[in-house]
Amino acid sequence: MVVQPSLKEWTNCGRFAPTADQGQTALVGSKRWYDVFRSFKVWARFMDPLPDFQDLLDRMTASYRAGDAAACAAMFTLDAQLYSPYAAPAFGREAIEALHHEWTHGGVPDKKLQVLQSGGSNDTAWTLNAYSEDGGKVRGNSLAVWQRGRDRVWRIRICSLNDDQREVNHGPTKS
Repeated sequence: MVVQPSLKEWTNCGRFAPTADQGQTALVGSKRWYDVFRSFKVWARFMDPLPDFQDLLDRMTASYRAGDAAACAAMFTLDAQLYSPYAAPAFGREAIEALHHEWTHGGVPDKKLQVLQSGGSNDTAWTLNAYSEDGGKVRGNSLAVWQRGRDRVWRIRICSLNDDQREVNHGPTKS
């Protein structure tokens, strides 16, 4: 069990301070220091800043452009789920790789992926992304839920694609 240190323990942690025995200096609570360090290490893991998800999507874009379905699928967790208007849902990295093989066959030279919004905490995050290809004829948005694995690598756990190909209804027209 990790004991949360008090504010005083945080501020005294690792400093030399006089002890009761003849004014000698000693490390304040060396056993307690270990507990404080362990607590900080656990806390720091959860306070890691979120990565630049655009960098991760740029890697995926490069894989699309190269026609590398395996590299695209490597961006997903082993038990990931992918929902798309272009195909049946894919469950698991192998199924996602097979789907990307169809989508990336021969490469997609003008594929674009852009993060519009992102957020999250700890080991879970989300991104709202825009995608386009084929000169903008195929375009839409995706919502991805990212999970940081034990190896500290962020991968997509769930992704849902939405195309922008439908006619937009702007409400009743005035005549």
